[in-house]
Amino acid sequence: MNWTYERTNKGYAKMWDTISIKGGADRTNADSFARKIIAGKKQYQAVEAATGVPWYFIGALHMRESSCNFAGVLHNGEKIIGTRRKTKLVPSGRGPFKTWVEAAIDALNLKNLRGITWCPARFGYESERYNGLGNVSRGVNSSYLWAASNHEQLGKFVADHKFDPKFDDPQIGTLTVLKALCELDPVLAVEINANHKSPMSTKNKVLIGVGATTGVGAGANEALNDTTSTLDLIRPVIDMFQNYGTTIGVVATVAVVVGVVGWHFYEKYQAGPNVEAGV
Repeated sequence: MNWTYERTNKGYAKMWDTISIKGGADRTNADSFARKIIAGKKQYQAVEAATGVPWYFIGALHMRESSCNFAGVLHNGEKIIGTRRKTKLVPSGRGPFKTWVEAAIDALNLKNLRGITWCPARFGYESERYNGLGNVSRGVNSSYLWAASNHEQLGKFVADHKFDPKFDDPQIGTLTVLKALCELDPVLAVEINANHKSPMSTKNKVLIGVGATTGVGAGANEALNDTTSTLDLIRPVIDMFQNYGTTIGVVATVAVVVGVVGWHFYEKYQAGPNVEAGV
């Protein structure tokens, strides 16, 4: 699977631009975990110093793996710190570890995250890679990233190699909690959004979730930079045929084409005297 950062960064950036946290218990939990991450800042910063991974992103991963419980290793949440045991779940055979920081450094070093220029799109890509690309292969937005946000979709690996397509993840996604951190601390928001390049502000916008309901991602493959651009250009025409019928759709399409052509010649005519005056 050619799921590279170069191919997906604009897609992740677009989803970050449009992310919003759901209300009710999801909002309460997102804010609660954002505060837990801030409370654990000292330990996360110790890992950042050794790996270069931003402390708040480490906190987001720790939230997913063990609900910010420092008894659980960053690899997979197993509570083996100080027990002289090694991990049994994927990745298995890691350890033993005397401290949580030691274990976290080992977990991050397995993913080769050094020397990265961090931004929201990178947090999305590396979250996906950290958890595995199983959701990507199924075309489902990973709850590991998007749970409790408007981009969440049903489906999760409830155990190693066991995917439940109807599972509604009660946890909070890594990008969702980063969004909560941004809303909680404006200064931290500046740091998290550093190096962010918003495709939504460019002239040629590519929308997320083609064919999906408003505010819901259309599957993990929507993160690809080049998968929806052509569809987005013709989406209004497709919607018109579906909503109003073939006859009205054809008439409206012809009217648009005639209008565009007419405007082109009008601009050309208007530009004519100015060009000649400049000769």
